[in-house]
Amino acid sequence: MKKLILTFALFGITFLTKAQVFEQGGKNANIGLTTGYGLGVFASVDYGYTDVISLGVSGSFSSKNYGSILNDFRVNYLTINARGAAHLGKFIKSDNLDLYVGVSPGYRNVSIKNEYSSYYGGADGGVYLGLFAGGRYKLNDKLTFYVEGGTPISSLGLSFKF
Repeated sequence: MKKLILTFALFGITFLTKAQVFEQGGKNANIGLTTGYGLGVFASVDYGYTDVISLGVSGSFSSKNYGSILNDFRVNYLTINARGAAHLGKFIKSDNLDLYVGVSPGYRNVSIKNEYSSYYGGADGGVYLGLFAGGRYKLNDKLTFYVEGGTPISSLGLSFKF
């Protein structure tokens, strides 16, 4: 699975030289795979507040099994956060390029399921501050491929302009 994700990431980086230019008033919905806490799903919505700044919300769910033959130990992660990004289109002149960096303060809920023992189980959560950098490649006027690297979550997928 790691090779598949790496292949998609390299594919995205290869084509980032032709990504969409960010616009004030533009709205994008991203849907993709995340690799922050195991393989999962990621979704976000962004609005172009100015010609450089976008604001939005995002969320993700991922799950990772740490179990063995004797113990089924699974950790589930749910994140919900706000996000703000600075788009670099004013500094990188291209009809198709949208590179950005951003911050994503949010809340993370962690639940642990252990079939073997009740000692390790339950839930926890807390506030965190995430950082990310990414880019979009324009496939057509309404659809782009995106790649975001960050902490604690990285993702890749499709972005829909609406």
